[in-house]
Amino acid sequence: IFKKETTMQHLQMYQNPDRVRNDIMGLMVQRGSLVPKEQYITKDGIYKRLIVLDGTLPAIFQKVVYNIPVKIWLEECYPYQVPLLYVNPTSEMIITPNHSHVDNTGKCFLPYLSNWNPQCDLVGLASEASKVFGQNPPVRTKPKPRNPPPSYNQPYENPPSYGTATNGNPSYNTGGNPYASNPGYPRSNPYPNPNPNPYPNISNKPNYPPSTNTSPYPNEPKRQIPFEDPAEVQSRNIKNMLIQKIKQKLNERNQKSSEEISQLMKDTSTLNEAVEMLNKEKENLLRRRENIEQTITNLNLQIDEISSWVAEHQQTTEEVDLDKMSEPKDVIQLQKLELIAEIQSVEDLQYCLDTALRKSLIDLPTYLKQTRLLSSRLFMRKALLLKICKISDV
Repeated sequence: IFKKETTMQHLQMYQNPDRVRNDIMGLMVQRGSLVPKEQYITKDGIYKRLIVLDGTLPAIFQKVVYNIPVKIWLEECYPYQVPLLYVNPTSEMIITPNHSHVDNTGKCFLPYLSNWNPQCDLVGLASEASKVFGQNPPVRTKPKPRNPPPSYNQPYENPPSYGTATNGNPSYNTGGNPYASNPGYPRSNPYPNPNPNPYPNISNKPNYPPSTNTSPYPNEPKRQIPFEDPAEVQSRNIKNMLIQKIKQKLNERNQKSSEEISQLMKDTSTLNEAVEMLNKEKENLLRRRENIEQTITNLNLQIDEISSWVAEHQQTTEEVDLDKMSEPKDVIQLQKLELIAEIQSVEDLQYCLDTALRKSLIDLPTYLKQTRLLSSRLFMRKALLLKICKISDV
């Protein structure tokens, strides 16, 4: 597990350890098959301690997913220095000859690496490598030899025997027991059995690169990746595709349901607001109805009073004083009457000023001065009238 505490301790050799850690963690989230390791490598005779990401990258070739073994070396100046991507074939694989992006040592030359800049990261490199490897896989299965190699561990079945002929010339026996007719030789086999394992066992030793290796880093021991049956791989891929399609359909349905629920919530909110507005309008109409009914009642009372007064004075021949008939009942009504008369007189005076200006009877400065005075007086009288009406509830 690539923990943060241990990582920062092992990344002190890098100029930007935080960036290296973040890029490695992001790559492990996207590609869990790549595992970071700390290794000592040599370059130009100088030993360095660097981080290498060892694992596999998936590549889809002809609708089948293959795991390509790779290694990604991070230089000390990463991300200002381009990382090195190598294909690391197993013992059952060979590098595809004349590959357009991979040389015979396994080093990869990708457009993403050619256009590398400090804003690039390992996730983008892994995605680009998977895409390129899917178009043309960099490794293929190693061909098996048609004829098995000769065994050196078996003794010769019929080794040639050298005897003495009767005429003094050597005789060559080609069959049977060659030593029975020659008692002068021991009965033991003159050709000792060769060493049952004449070659040293190098299965546990690393495979070092040939002298023509152009890679700045030595190849490490080949990791044994089990061979996968294409039928199983295809079955697994079909299963994954079905799962992805089902997830996609469910996500689409959930999104559609969420949109419908949101629209219904908006409609519900709009309807609730409309209900509130209707209730308020209903209350206003009820209040207006009460006011109208009250006004009708007052008018009916006034009509009754006028009718009774007319009935009383219809037969009389006394002269009616109109001023006494229109005399206000209290001080407030008297003040209202005076204010209304004054307002109307001021409005008449303004009309006369307009007519005089139009007929050039007065000059403009005089008109403006008088109009300003009359407007101020008119405003004050109307304000006082509104205040009296509010007090008297009329």
